[in-house]
Amino acid sequence: ARGEFTPKLSGQIRVGYQVRDFDRGSDDNAFALDGSLNFAYSEKTTYQLNLSNDFGSSGVGDSTKNSSIGVSTNSKLDEQWSWNAGLNFKKSKYPTRTDDYLTGNAGIRFTVNSYLNLEANYNYQDNGSTLASSEFTGNSFGIAANVRY
Repeated sequence: ARGEFTPKLSGQIRVGYQVRDFDRGSDDNAFALDGSLNFAYSEKTTYQLNLSNDFGSSGVGDSTKNSSIGVSTNSKLDEQWSWNAGLNFKKSKYPTRTDDYLTGNAGIRFTVNSYLNLEANYNYQDNGSTLASSEFTGNSFGIAANVRY
């Protein structure tokens, strides 16, 4: 299903069943989901929900099962200032481990004019794993000037 579900709710939702067929080893199957819903709370504020359940591949070619959920918001304070924030959780099942990956972000934007805007963003990442060597935590802060001509 996709489109405008109500005057304030739009998006897409895909549901299915997947089978992963390997040349060697056992096959795998899973319930599949991919969805994104946008809720226009007001003219200035929107919320988004993302859901996913799918197969993936690791960097070394192993098959993974990935499930994720994320929420985010974006709001215009006035014609020049806006802010955004989001939180995402992803569970990845590898043949030898399971990772729980949490990310969060927050940012603010100042629009100088139609050609220039300034941004500041903060990102947080935390990967918890059943394999200790795969765990990490990271923080990043960025500033940017975006120019359009």
